[in-house]
Amino acid sequence: MSVKPIPNDPMLRRGTDKCRCMACGAYFRRSGTFAAHRIGNWENDGANRRCRTASEMLALEWLRDTEGYWVQGNLPARAIGKLRASRDRQKAVPEEGG
Repeated sequence: MSVKPIPNDPMLRRGTDKCRCMACGAYFRRSGTFAAHRIGNWENDGANRRCRTASEMLALEWLRDTEGYWVQGNLPARAIGKLRASRDRQKAVPEEGG
């Protein structure tokens, strides 16, 4: 997947696989994680699709890394411990709109 950088966004640099969802504004370390955060069927040209909420991603044990990107998958045990501690702090912050 080719990722087009957003002008003046320091979180998205050319040549990386980092993504930002234009619908919800979340940043993702990899395009595969970005794609997995969009759920729903493709009927009506994708009108039935939506973004997972932060609560849904946390329930799947996705974590936000120290730079603010959502991550999933195989991480070193040391990194997982740090991110879980960060996740526990994130749970205390209410979601937007809600």
